[in-house]
Amino acid sequence: MTETTTLQPIKLEHDAVERALDEILDEFGHDHIFEGWKAGACFYFKPSPSDTIPDDADAQCLVGQVFKKLGITMSMLAARTDLSASGDNLKVRINSCRFTKLCQEGIFDIEPRTRVLLSTAQGEQDNGNSWGVAVDQGRKRVRELEERDE
Repeated sequence: MTETTTLQPIKLEHDAVERALDEILDEFGHDHIFEGWKAGACFYFKPSPSDTIPDDADAQCLVGQVFKKLGITMSMLAARTDLSASGDNLKVRINSCRFTKLCQEGIFDIEPRTRVLLSTAQGEQDNGNSWGVAVDQGRKRVRELEERDE
């Protein structure tokens, strides 16, 4: 009988995500636009030409930058999801739908408001908006949901 090890979900605490977003905006500027969206290619981390998953891969999109700030690496994601260590999967094409899928797969231990914040910000970035606008829209959506639930 073979035992399988189940990895714990990656904890994404809301306050830590908020701090990471603020640090990213301070570092890149509110007007920063991730150019990858123009080619329809948004990546958490820079694609690797090798058959390994580099833990020091450069973060690319806004959510990738959040992951980097929180110490979440490419191999941590790959170990918990259907990413393989070779070929096109190393690119980890990402959009708000993929982030939501990772949440649904139990990859993250995440509050609904944090999922909404990151998936909304990701979607705004994917539509070509600046990171400042993306984060503002994510935070606005969270406030709307919290007001609705009161």
